[in-house]
Amino acid sequence: MKKSLKDSIEHLEDWSEARFAEIEKAINEYVDGSINEIERYRTQSMKKLNTFKSGSEREMEILIDRIQKMEGILEKTIAPREKWTGYEVRKVENVRAKTKPGGAIEEAPTGGWGEPDTRLRQALTYTVFDTILLCITNGQSPDFTLISQSVLFGCVYNNVSRGYNSYLFKDVPPSGVSAIVQGKSILEDLREQEEDYLDTPENWEKYAPLIQQWWMNVALPLIFGEMDPDWAEADLPNCAEMKEWGESDINKMQITPAIYDLIETARSRSKEISTRYSFKLYMEAAI
Repeated sequence: MKKSLKDSIEHLEDWSEARFAEIEKAINEYVDGSINEIERYRTQSMKKLNTFKSGSEREMEILIDRIQKMEGILEKTIAPREKWTGYEVRKVENVRAKTKPGGAIEEAPTGGWGEPDTRLRQALTYTVFDTILLCITNGQSPDFTLISQSVLFGCVYNNVSRGYNSYLFKDVPPSGVSAIVQGKSILEDLREQEEDYLDTPENWEKYAPLIQQWWMNVALPLIFGEMDPDWAEADLPNCAEMKEWGESDINKMQITPAIYDLIETARSRSKEISTRYSFKLYMEAAI
């Protein structure tokens, strides 16, 4: 029996209402799910943001603390003489007491040797700085030594190897004692704030500028008696270059042949230097 038009319309209306109800339910579920998902995402994002803020604040505190410590070290290295106390003053006064007018150390045997030749003065100058580094580090801090050598390469050794007279010592400079005392203090402070080696790529960026500036602005003017404006423009080797240089004598000879020749000259004349010159005050400052 065929359905009447009226029955068909009623059936279609019933079906449409049911279908619309299903669609509305699906839409509501989708919207509710999306809202919940958004809320979850928002909550997670806020947690991550708060964690990031907390971590950033802590990193900032660490950075500020490191800067303050480095400023303390820098202030100590450039402090005028009237601010020195205790051990440093006693060491400096000890040097002055043992120094003759004109800068010659009393213990240095000066009689009977005559004027040193240029090669001997070159060897002596290298030996002076090598001994200063040895006394600062007690031979146990190759990282501090490597950073220091990066300064000495550009500011001192290149000039010494060229035979520039103003860079060549005729005697062991007493002022090297002050550099040893200050250098030991700086190294001690650096060890307190950094447990890792100073010559890792990361730490080189942090600490090498401080050590290099101390040499150029404090130690070298102390040792030479004046500052060379060219030091500020010196091209200093970076961490990778110094690491490569220090790997072997072959590298030293190939990378810096003039400085390698200077080192070899100092080695070959070490007996003459130790006989003719005294480093006693330097050794006393290292204790």
